[in-house]
Amino acid sequence: AIFVSPEGDEAAASAVLVAREVSDAGLRVLLLDLTASGAASRPMLDSGLFPGITDLLASEAQFSDVIHADLYSDCHVIPVGTADPARAMRAADRLPIIMQSLTTAYDLVVVECGPADAQGIGRLVGE
Repeated sequence: AIFVSPEGDEAAASAVLVAREVSDAGLRVLLLDLTASGAASRPMLDSGLFPGITDLLASEAQFSDVIHADLYSDCHVIPVGTADPARAMRAADRLPIIMQSLTTAYDLVVVECGPADAQGIGRLVGE
């Protein structure tokens, strides 16, 4: 499930709500936070700095390093991360491979994209 939030950070709460509700219903759910600010993962991890998708893309971490437990539900979350975003984006072509791996491991992957455009979403899914 891909969420686009052109309204800004407050709208990212919808993705968090859906991920938590579905997870609490018994499915294996992961939320991938692709917002620039970390708006989707901050409330799940109490605003701490954790390795995330930028670290994975920059080859500074592996999957086991970037998947964290939501503090308030059974959901898992990959936050934005701590690596340099510009460096991470040079490997953005790896996003479809990462998504494929995640969708194999989880019943549902919720992706909060922030104010993304169609081209950005296409890159995420490999189109």
